[in-house]
Amino acid sequence: MLQNPSDCRGGTPCTPSNFNEAIYCLVFHGPLSTEELSGRIGVPRKRLLNAANPNRQESVFAASWIEPIVEHTGDLSLLRYLAAKLNCAIVPLPTALGANDQGGQRVLDITRELGEAVTKYQRARADGRVDDVERDGIRSEIREAVVELLRWDADVVAESRSLAHPAPGTSPAPTSPSVHTNGRDLVIPGCQPATRVDAKPAPARMNLSVSAPARKGARA
Repeated sequence: MLQNPSDCRGGTPCTPSNFNEAIYCLVFHGPLSTEELSGRIGVPRKRLLNAANPNRQESVFAASWIEPIVEHTGDLSLLRYLAAKLNCAIVPLPTALGANDQGGQRVLDITRELGEAVTKYQRARADGRVDDVERDGIRSEIREAVVELLRWDADVVAESRSLAHPAPGTSPAPTSPSVHTNGRDLVIPGCQPATRVDAKPAPARMNLSVSAPARKGARA
């Protein structure tokens, strides 16, 4: 079901029944005006409006327009529609909170959210059934726990990047020296002087020289 633009943007979003209605909502109800949107993606406005109108079957909406429209508007309604058709969900990843955030606190937040979800679930099942209100409360706690997990994931990625590319004037975290062989020696780089362990000791040399016997009549 399609809503008018003000309702769709104001908290009562459209519930498209087919792909064409989802495209219509994306183009006509998005955060950008149709003039600005057509300019951003480089498509004439009239062509874009005709292609997005579900009543104009003769106009074709190009699949190549979807990616730039979603990128410029940040509108996930079309992706959510497609995901729902496949019994999936679109969940925006939260951004990292930065280096000042403590990973330990994040773990505690996740544990708290999961604990609250389990507690609500156990209470709801005490009478042998879970009603709609209880179901919604449990799902809310589970989703909050999922968000905390995703935030932790974003923090870990941000932290790994900061370690790989330290800010100017800072030193990267020390790493264990790698060990490799150069064919004969075991080499541990990073040591001063370099430590070499002979992997294959050379055999001891044997003196095989034999003195020739003195000739008869040779002068001493």
